[in-house]
Amino acid sequence: MEQTEKMIKFLNTLGALGKQINKFKAIYMEEQGLKGSDLSLLLALDTHPQGLRPEELCSLIHADKALISRSLKNLKHNGLVIKDESTVYKARYYLTQKGKALTEYLEVEAAKIFEASHMAIDQNQWEAFYDFSTTLISQLEQQIETRKRLQQKNAQKENSDSEEGQM
Repeated sequence: MEQTEKMIKFLNTLGALGKQINKFKAIYMEEQGLKGSDLSLLLALDTHPQGLRPEELCSLIHADKALISRSLKNLKHNGLVIKDESTVYKARYYLTQKGKALTEYLEVEAAKIFEASHMAIDQNQWEAFYDFSTTLISQLEQQIETRKRLQQKNAQKENSDSEEGQM
């Protein structure tokens, strides 16, 4: 298979997987008047009873700060999370009883779907999939950072070249 065909197949496969995951999240969250993106926050907060700060949520669920902020605001508005107001800059968010009950329900529903998915292939294939995915994410993050540094370096060079040209 030619390199371009491999890239197209790879991107299409990941895109289709992402689309199905987003549909799954949206279906269950819409029933609750929430957004699909809120699901990851609820699950993360459920596994961290000591609470989490927004930056910890960003790192944990690989989402940007703006999405985390909107989701937390929405979840707080719906009575699913509370914010520890005792600190200004290091505030933690926790699930309320209502949030815990919803998360328990969602975990049961998710388990049904993932159990059916896990039965489709054997455990070794799942482990290989998770190992591959983790490695791929790490490699992509490194490539993105390298590309950003190169772009910044080129922008700085262009700025200094244009300043020299104006003198």
